[in-house]
Amino acid sequence: MADKKLLVSGKIYDCRPEETVLEALLRQKVEVPNLCQHQVCLTCMMRSLSGPPPSDAQTNLKEVLRVQHFFLACGCRPERDMEIAPAEETIAVQATATVAELNRLNPHILELVLECDPPLHYRGGQSMTLFNQDGIGKGFPIASPTSTRLSGRIELHVERIPGAYFSEWVHDSLRVGDVLTACGATGELFYGVGCPRKPLLMAGWNGGLGALIGVMQDAFENEHVGPVYLFHGASDKAQLYFVDELKEIGEKFPNFHYVPSVEHGSAPDGIACGTVHSLASRLLPDHLSGWNVFLCGARSEVLTFQRQAYLAGTAMNDIRLEVTSI
Repeated sequence: MADKKLLVSGKIYDCRPEETVLEALLRQKVEVPNLCQHQVCLTCMMRSLSGPPPSDAQTNLKEVLRVQHFFLACGCRPERDMEIAPAEETIAVQATATVAELNRLNPHILELVLECDPPLHYRGGQSMTLFNQDGIGKGFPIASPTSTRLSGRIELHVERIPGAYFSEWVHDSLRVGDVLTACGATGELFYGVGCPRKPLLMAGWNGGLGALIGVMQDAFENEHVGPVYLFHGASDKAQLYFVDELKEIGEKFPNFHYVPSVEHGSAPDGIACGTVHSLASRLLPDHLSGWNVFLCGARSEVLTFQRQAYLAGTAMNDIRLEVTSI
């Protein structure tokens, strides 16, 4: 077997067939933090910039890190040439984000469509942090499916939160053509490929629906056949959006069940009255063991539903959440 090439911080190093990435770099006097050298301490974590690393090199890493191509240098024997970056150098990956569209979905939710250069890595449902020219920023849920990331086009749902400077600035001052800075996506809220028959429960409040749309699109693009329940809660009917579009998806995919609801005021036809928590208890099985749960919205709502799902039998590792506001 021939040596493999490792491109690290602009310099090329060789990796012999019997060597791990860590051994090769240490042999060539490259400083790489390391302790156990047995894929336990995670000290030698790096990131592949040239595609997925060998799966054996991702032992003990969380899925949110694996899908972003992080790996452990002490367990990585390259199968091909690799471009590699130390983990700490990839945390603040940034791109120039030009505002392509601003679509008002309701009086409180703005769909922000960005063109990012270069394209940023993300999974549908994660959050992307944006900064304006004053260096003030905030994270927002990604409604785009993972399949569109190479295009650089990203759709975010921005909820107007009274008193929150950045969200109000986006609603009142941002214009098409303006330029922002976007940072690489973070968060555990994304569809896990490989379990197409697992039941999925998604619950979002107000603008938290955006993340769940990203997760849902990934699920169906990966031919998910298990039941998918999407609950969207709003304080009143003015807070709802994409109702007709989501109902159409339910007509196309028989395993998709969409439940929009309002807590106050009258509800139009096809909209339930009550809280997401009460409706889920009424419409779902008493036991949710083996389900994957995705939650996005205000802290109080998300944590209350997290506890509800856990008491119904969902494993904590199968509950993924994103808090959008206090």
